[in-house]
Amino acid sequence: MKSRGRLHLGLLLLALCNVLPVVEVEGSWHVLTIAATAAAASLIMSRPEGGSSMPRTGIRVMLIAAAGYLFYEMFWPHEDPTVYIIDLAHFMTFLICCKFFELRTYRDMALVATVSCLLLVISAFASGSPLFGVVLVFDLTFGLLWLMSFQNRRAQYLVESRRFGGPSVGGGDRAVPPVAAVGPSFLRPALSCAVGLSVIGGAFFLLVPRGWGRGIFVRVQGVMPAAVTGFSGEVELDDAPLLQDDSTFMRVRFHSTAPGFDAARLEPYLRGKTFERYASGQWHPLRTDLRTVRMRPGEGTSRLMSGEFHVAPDRIIEQEVWQSRIPAACLFSIYPPISVSSPDIEQMRINRADMTLQTNQRIGGPVRYTACSLLGTPLGDEDVTDLPTRRQTRPSRMSDIHPAVRTLSQELMSRTGDPADPQQWERLAAGVVGFLQSDDFVYTLRRPKSNAETDPVKNFLFDNPRGHCEFFASAMVLLCQAADIPSRMVTGYYGGEFNPVGGFHRFRQKDAHAWAEVFLPDRGWTTFDPSPPREAEDDDAAASMWGRVRRLVDFVQFKWSMLVVSFDSASRQTLVDRFNLWLSRLGRQGEDSTRTPKDALVDVLWGPRLLPLWQRVFYWLLMVLVVTLIVLVVRALAIVSLMIKERLPLRRRHSISVVRRSGARFYDRLLLLLAAKGHVKPPHQTPYEFAADLARTNPQFADLPSFVRGFYEAQFGQRELPPEQLASIREFLKRLREEPAFGMR
Repeated sequence: MKSRGRLHLGLLLLALCNVLPVVEVEGSWHVLTIAATAAAASLIMSRPEGGSSMPRTGIRVMLIAAAGYLFYEMFWPHEDPTVYIIDLAHFMTFLICCKFFELRTYRDMALVATVSCLLLVISAFASGSPLFGVVLVFDLTFGLLWLMSFQNRRAQYLVESRRFGGPSVGGGDRAVPPVAAVGPSFLRPALSCAVGLSVIGGAFFLLVPRGWGRGIFVRVQGVMPAAVTGFSGEVELDDAPLLQDDSTFMRVRFHSTAPGFDAARLEPYLRGKTFERYASGQWHPLRTDLRTVRMRPGEGTSRLMSGEFHVAPDRIIEQEVWQSRIPAACLFSIYPPISVSSPDIEQMRINRADMTLQTNQRIGGPVRYTACSLLGTPLGDEDVTDLPTRRQTRPSRMSDIHPAVRTLSQELMSRTGDPADPQQWERLAAGVVGFLQSDDFVYTLRRPKSNAETDPVKNFLFDNPRGHCEFFASAMVLLCQAADIPSRMVTGYYGGEFNPVGGFHRFRQKDAHAWAEVFLPDRGWTTFDPSPPREAEDDDAAASMWGRVRRLVDFVQFKWSMLVVSFDSASRQTLVDRFNLWLSRLGRQGEDSTRTPKDALVDVLWGPRLLPLWQRVFYWLLMVLVVTLIVLVVRALAIVSLMIKERLPLRRRHSISVVRRSGARFYDRLLLLLAAKGHVKPPHQTPYEFAADLARTNPQFADLPSFVRGFYEAQFGQRELPPEQLASIREFLKRLREEPAFGMR
């Protein structure tokens, strides 16, 4: 394949890779399919002399279609939420697709490369996925290699144009003539630049934690309207259809020493908020009895209960939570939490009326915390006296419960038992669950429209038995409250998906759930879930190769979230403290007379023993980057010194002062640049003999003898050179400094 073919193919690959992160944000893979199809078609239709066989009319039609698609995404009513920055990125992608068929000049190729880089900038604001990091590394390696090859190819085109009388330097709109392939390899300088930029990026990563602008690194899917599944902190029943949101909200690792505990089989209910009073389709939260708990970083967990108590370790379940954000100031845990710790939250609040966790601290991004909860029957331990064992104080008023619902409650209770006997409440609640999980009710996120004046729960129970978990939980709580059975609604997250690679549960926004809690005299507040059971994941699909790959990708995203998206001041300080401790130990070991320099070198190469293995790998990478940075700095200093020498007067560089006329001073710069390229003037040769020898051996120096004659005329003939000749000399000096065709030291 010819040189221009390689540039063409590399440009297409670079553009498609930069499209990936934007496409992944909202799962709009059809855009990537269109872009890949356009790239393949442009290769098929490309001509050897440049350009494409696609008629300009076809390109105009594609541009009109791209503009129409932009209008459709931004202004046409549809169910998907509108995110304008992503819509703009899609439009830019389609513009690139149109330009694929019109790569006639170097200016066209540069335009496609620029727009693809702009897509990567948009991804930095929209994507929190490790795919963005992969594409960024690709741009810093392959992208830089392509850019250097492109610049060298364009420089050779300009040289050939001057030599054979082709188009002028400014003729960028003319076709590109076929010329010789690029000689020198740019892999080494491209990798050097990539490593240098990575060092700079790593320095900014360590110096600037994510806390100042976490919103930049949060996925666009976090900015969604209310008609999308997720936790909002409010419950208002309506007929608006809900859209499934597959974005990850939090990841949780569960640990316990209880006999037979298996995290893979756990289907936890993580509580966020409770509601007790219903009125006109809206639920009102439980009364608050807040107690502030201040976090003590580095001092272990903080207790959430007052008084002295002791719980056996095998009755505790620990939850390590990585939460993408804090909706409605709520944190999530299994009931009931007894202690909590966090490196990101300075103080928490526990509502002692329902044992839910909150925080009034404003954090715009991911947070980490660890909560310990009781397993089993919480009231079985007499030492734990701070649990909320009392009933509600503000249940729904009977006047707010529709008479038809009260009548249905009496009929259901009479079939199972007597609600006046607290010992029968569990059986009565189970009967309500069985009634709501019968075939008469259908679970759906797209509930048909109903009469707005009708009570939503009454409409669900009698007229339109279709709805999501909030309708099922609301119906059960009201049926129990109508029979004077203490009950309340709870919202949070349920189930999740266990990832055996990382050993954690992933909770997506679609795992947000609502259920009921009923107070039982011998067990306290107990969970009852009236929603129909969810379909279990196909075991064969989960064990397939694709299932394992998907879990591995999710684990990588989890690590990316912890190490990149969630990198904050506390994480940076912890890392710095470990290095400081290691350096202090190295200093103390240096005072030991029995240690040899070899031992010290081994310690430096091995790194801090306090670091885990994955951090030690980053330490070794950092050592390589530091050495590379030193080499780059030395190289940069050499280039700067050359530029300074080039502009210093001649008398400062030589012991013997030589007076140059103003028009002849270019010759000293010429000699310096030639020496930097490896062409040093021998002392026995005259300037013209040196120029003639170079012109014979290298055609790039064909104009050098004429420049030397100009030097003779300006220095010894005391004649001013014409402006055209001075411009030609300045252009030659610029090419001599920048272009590799003149040789390299």
